[in-house]
Amino acid sequence: MQLWEQSSLAGNISCGCSIHYDLSSHSEFISNLYSLRKDISVEEKYDRVVSPPFECFISDELYQNLIVEKSIRLSEVEKSNLAKFQDLIIKL
Repeated sequence: MQLWEQSSLAGNISCGCSIHYDLSSHSEFISNLYSLRKDISVEEKYDRVVSPPFECFISDELYQNLIVEKSIRLSEVEKSNLAKFQDLIIKL
């Protein structure tokens, strides 16, 4: 799991997470996302990783989607809803 925040001139806010099948799919997801950005200037709003990736527990249904997709991006609301129903549990 990777946490994300949106940076802007007004400040930083949490904007969800991404879940990855393994570290290889994590690296590929981050590389692909960052490669789409312009090198010339910093945009007014952009998403960025907040912390190192960490392990989490997910529901069987989410896991089946993850096997196919390799990486899944969740908004803050989606992440909160999954956690509320224990379909997503952060491993401490």
